[in-house]
Amino acid sequence: MSQNNHQLSEINQTITKTMDQVFNQLNAEIKRTNQKLTMRTAATNLYASVPTGIVVVALMWLLNAFNVW
Repeated sequence: MSQNNHQLSEINQTITKTMDQVFNQLNAEIKRTNQKLTMRTAATNLYASVPTGIVVVALMWLLNAFNVW
């Protein structure tokens, strides 16, 4: 019985560690996505408020070129 409890404890620790890693990766990806969405929304709103929009289009292109968009 003690052997089984030890094995179950190891399995539980492995599952817990794996779940923590997955949640941390998901959280990091959500943060990156939110940052991109925030910058895209700001740039889009700025584009809509500027009559010529030329500068904003260039800014959007730069953001896209640096994979921030």
